[in-house]
Amino acid sequence: SKDGSKAGSRTGSKMQGSDKMSTLVLLSRDGLEEYYQYFEKAGYKMFDGNAHPSDMQVEKVLYDTETACGIQFLPDTRVALWKALRYQWFRGPGHVVPFIERSRVPGISLPKLDYRQVDFNMRVKDIDPDRQRQFIRKTRPSDAPAFRGPAVATLHSAVPPERRGAAQGVFSSLTALGNLLPCA
Repeated sequence: SKDGSKAGSRTGSKMQGSDKMSTLVLLSRDGLEEYYQYFEKAGYKMFDGNAHPSDMQVEKVLYDTETACGIQFLPDTRVALWKALRYQWFRGPGHVVPFIERSRVPGISLPKLDYRQVDFNMRVKDIDPDRQRQFIRKTRPSDAPAFRGPAVATLHSAVPPERRGAAQGVFSSLTALGNLLPCA
Protein backbone atom coordinates (compact mmCIF):
# COMPACT_ATOMS: atom_id res chain seq x y z
CA SER A 1 0.00 0.00 0.00
CA LYS A 2 0.97 3.66 -0.40
CA ASP A 3 1.26 4.41 3.33
CA GLY A 4 3.96 1.78 3.78
CA SER A 5 2.01 -0.54 6.07
CA LYS A 6 2.74 -4.22 5.79
CA ALA A 7 -0.64 -5.51 6.89
CA GLY A 8 -0.94 -7.71 3.83
CA SER A 9 2.30 -9.58 4.54
CA ARG A 10 1.10 -10.70 7.99
CA THR A 11 -1.05 -13.40 6.48
CA GLY A 12 1.97 -15.51 5.52
CA SER A 13 2.61 -18.89 7.05
CA LYS A 14 5.61 -17.64 9.04
CA MET A 15 3.54 -15.01 10.86
CA GLN A 16 0.73 -17.44 11.65
CA GLY A 17 3.15 -20.04 12.97
CA SER A 18 2.18 -22.75 10.49
CA ASP A 19 5.26 -24.41 9.03
CA LYS A 20 4.24 -26.76 6.26
CA MET A 21 5.86 -30.16 6.13
CA SER A 22 5.91 -32.51 3.17
CA THR A 23 3.91 -35.69 3.64
CA LEU A 24 6.82 -37.58 2.08
CA VAL A 25 9.17 -36.37 4.84
CA LEU A 26 6.57 -37.16 7.49
CA LEU A 27 6.05 -40.71 6.23
CA SER A 28 9.73 -41.40 5.54
CA ARG A 29 10.55 -40.83 9.24
CA ASP A 30 8.72 -44.07 9.97
CA GLY A 31 9.73 -45.93 6.80
CA LEU A 32 6.32 -45.44 5.15
CA GLU A 33 7.41 -43.40 2.12
CA GLU A 34 5.89 -45.97 -0.27
CA TYR A 35 2.41 -44.78 0.77
CA TYR A 36 3.11 -41.15 -0.18
CA GLN A 37 1.59 -41.67 -3.63
CA TYR A 38 -1.84 -42.32 -2.07
CA PHE A 39 -1.74 -39.19 0.09
CA GLU A 40 -0.56 -37.13 -2.90
CA LYS A 41 -3.46 -38.42 -5.01
CA ALA A 42 -5.90 -37.58 -2.18
CA GLY A 43 -4.56 -34.01 -1.99
CA TYR A 44 -2.53 -34.33 1.19
CA LYS A 45 0.88 -33.28 -0.15
CA MET A 46 1.67 -31.05 2.82
CA PHE A 47 0.81 -31.08 6.53
CA ASP A 48 0.99 -28.30 9.07
CA GLY A 49 4.11 -29.05 11.12
CA ASN A 50 2.79 -27.24 14.20
CA ALA A 51 -0.70 -28.75 14.11
CA HIS A 52 -1.78 -31.13 16.85
CA PRO A 53 -4.30 -33.31 14.99
CA SER A 54 -6.93 -35.11 17.01
CA ASP A 55 -7.72 -38.79 16.63
CA MET A 56 -10.76 -37.96 14.50
CA GLN A 57 -8.80 -35.61 12.22
CA VAL A 58 -6.23 -38.33 11.55
CA GLU A 59 -9.01 -40.85 10.92
CA LYS A 60 -10.58 -38.41 8.45
CA VAL A 61 -7.27 -38.00 6.57
CA LEU A 62 -6.86 -41.77 6.33
CA TYR A 63 -10.49 -42.27 5.30
CA ASP A 64 -10.26 -39.52 2.65
CA THR A 65 -7.07 -41.08 1.30
CA GLU A 66 -8.59 -44.56 1.14
CA THR A 67 -11.75 -43.21 -0.51
CA ALA A 68 -9.90 -41.05 -3.07
CA CYS A 69 -7.61 -43.91 -4.10
CA GLY A 70 -10.19 -46.70 -3.89
CA ILE A 71 -8.01 -48.76 -1.55
CA GLN A 72 -8.10 -49.94 2.01
CA PHE A 73 -4.91 -50.02 4.06
CA LEU A 74 -4.08 -53.25 5.86
CA PRO A 75 -4.64 -52.97 9.63
CA ASP A 76 -0.91 -52.98 10.50
CA THR A 77 -0.18 -50.39 7.83
CA ARG A 78 -3.15 -48.27 8.90
CA VAL A 79 -1.91 -48.26 12.50
CA ALA A 80 1.60 -47.26 11.39
CA LEU A 81 0.20 -44.45 9.19
CA TRP A 82 -2.11 -43.30 11.98
CA LYS A 83 0.80 -43.10 14.42
CA ALA A 84 2.99 -41.28 11.90
CA LEU A 85 0.30 -38.62 11.37
CA ARG A 86 -0.94 -38.38 14.95
CA TYR A 87 2.46 -38.33 16.63
CA GLN A 88 4.13 -35.93 14.17
CA TRP A 89 3.33 -33.01 16.48
CA PHE A 90 5.54 -34.46 19.23
CA ARG A 91 8.49 -34.47 16.83
CA GLY A 92 7.73 -31.04 15.39
CA PRO A 93 9.73 -27.85 15.82
CA GLY A 94 9.80 -26.44 19.33
CA HIS A 95 9.00 -29.73 21.02
CA VAL A 96 12.28 -30.71 22.60
CA VAL A 97 10.68 -33.25 24.94
CA PRO A 98 10.57 -36.63 23.20
CA PHE A 99 7.27 -38.48 23.05
CA ILE A 100 7.24 -41.61 25.20
CA GLU A 101 4.98 -44.54 24.43
CA ARG A 102 2.73 -45.54 27.32
CA SER A 103 4.11 -49.09 27.19
CA ARG A 104 7.66 -47.79 27.79
CA VAL A 105 6.79 -46.02 31.04
CA PRO A 106 7.98 -48.23 33.89
CA GLY A 107 5.46 -49.17 36.51
CA ILE A 108 5.82 -47.94 40.04
CA SER A 109 5.55 -50.11 43.09
CA LEU A 110 3.63 -48.68 45.99
CA PRO A 111 3.73 -50.02 49.53
CA LYS A 112 0.77 -51.94 50.86
CA LEU A 113 -1.94 -49.98 52.62
CA ASP A 114 -0.97 -51.37 56.01
CA TYR A 115 2.77 -50.78 55.43
CA ARG A 116 4.68 -49.31 58.40
CA GLN A 117 7.95 -47.48 58.05
CA VAL A 118 11.03 -49.19 59.46
CA ASP A 119 11.61 -46.26 61.79
CA PHE A 120 8.15 -46.63 63.32
CA ASN A 121 9.55 -48.79 66.11
CA MET A 122 12.55 -46.55 66.80
CA ARG A 123 12.69 -43.70 69.26
CA VAL A 124 12.68 -40.29 67.60
CA LYS A 125 16.01 -39.25 69.12
CA ASP A 126 17.67 -42.31 67.50
CA ILE A 127 16.48 -41.38 63.99
CA ASP A 128 18.57 -39.29 61.59
CA PRO A 129 17.53 -35.58 61.74
CA ASP A 130 16.92 -35.46 57.98
CA ARG A 131 14.51 -38.38 58.32
CA GLN A 132 12.85 -36.78 61.37
CA ARG A 133 11.71 -33.88 59.20
CA GLN A 134 9.89 -36.29 56.90
CA PHE A 135 7.30 -37.61 59.34
CA ILE A 136 5.12 -36.67 62.29
CA ARG A 137 4.52 -38.97 65.21
CA LYS A 138 1.45 -38.33 67.35
CA THR A 139 0.15 -40.19 70.38
CA ARG A 140 -3.53 -40.32 71.23
CA PRO A 141 -5.58 -42.08 73.89
CA SER A 142 -6.89 -45.45 72.72
CA ASP A 143 -9.90 -47.54 73.69
CA ALA A 144 -7.83 -50.72 73.58
CA PRO A 145 -7.18 -52.42 76.92
CA ALA A 146 -3.70 -51.78 78.33
CA PHE A 147 -1.56 -53.96 80.58
CA ARG A 148 -0.38 -51.06 82.71
CA GLY A 149 -1.29 -47.36 82.58
CA PRO A 150 -3.56 -45.64 80.06
CA ALA A 151 -3.82 -47.10 76.55
CA VAL A 152 -2.03 -44.94 74.00
CA ALA A 153 -2.01 -45.31 70.20
CA THR A 154 0.96 -43.91 68.31
CA LEU A 155 0.31 -42.55 64.82
CA HIS A 156 3.31 -42.25 62.50
CA SER A 157 2.53 -40.35 59.28
CA ALA A 158 4.63 -38.92 56.46
CA VAL A 159 4.74 -35.18 55.90
CA PRO A 160 4.35 -34.06 52.26
CA PRO A 161 7.39 -32.11 50.97
CA GLU A 162 5.39 -28.88 50.56
CA ARG A 163 4.35 -28.94 54.25
CA ARG A 164 7.67 -29.95 55.82
CA GLY A 165 8.59 -26.40 56.81
CA ALA A 166 5.19 -25.82 58.47
CA ALA A 167 5.37 -29.12 60.31
CA GLN A 168 8.59 -28.29 62.13
CA GLY A 169 6.79 -26.40 64.92
CA VAL A 170 4.46 -29.33 65.52
CA PHE A 171 7.34 -31.75 65.22
CA SER A 172 9.53 -30.08 67.80
CA SER A 173 6.81 -30.36 70.43
CA LEU A 174 6.18 -33.98 69.48
CA THR A 175 9.88 -34.83 69.60
CA ALA A 176 10.01 -34.34 73.34
CA LEU A 177 6.89 -36.48 73.76
CA GLY A 178 8.27 -39.16 71.41
CA ASN A 179 11.48 -39.39 73.39
CA LEU A 180 9.52 -40.15 76.54
CA LEU A 181 7.17 -42.77 75.10
CA PRO A 182 8.41 -45.96 73.42
CA CYS A 183 6.68 -46.82 70.15
CA ALA A 184 5.29 -50.29 69.84
